[in-house]
Amino acid sequence: MPNVKNQVFRIKIIDELLSRKSWVKTSTIRKIIEDKMMEPVSARTIQNDIIAMRDDTRLGYYAPIEYNTSEKAYMYTEPGYSINNFSLTSEEIDALQFYAGCMQVFSGYKLFDTYTTGIRKVIQGVK
Repeated sequence: MPNVKNQVFRIKIIDELLSRKSWVKTSTIRKIIEDKMMEPVSARTIQNDIIAMRDDTRLGYYAPIEYNTSEKAYMYTEPGYSINNFSLTSEEIDALQFYAGCMQVFSGYKLFDTYTTGIRKVIQGVK
């Protein structure tokens, strides 16, 4: 399996762990990744994945991850954060709601109903 695919799986596991717990030690992350992927992974690989989640502009997560030296563990500094979440500003939500309202003019056309429904789902998902 390509290394990039492995990184995607590792990052998803790391995100899941950091989303559920307050502090997660590298050794815990490593054990869970090895159990789920059934292959060895180094502590340095995990540290690189966390750095990528935090700083890699290509991934674009900019995850608020902090390392606590006394705990020797990682955590998300924003409660409820996950790389699977996406956020919109209140202005963007207002713009989408306005757009959905404007689309009501075309409510008799199936194509526009689909767009309106899609926008409403995005708005509900963000809220």
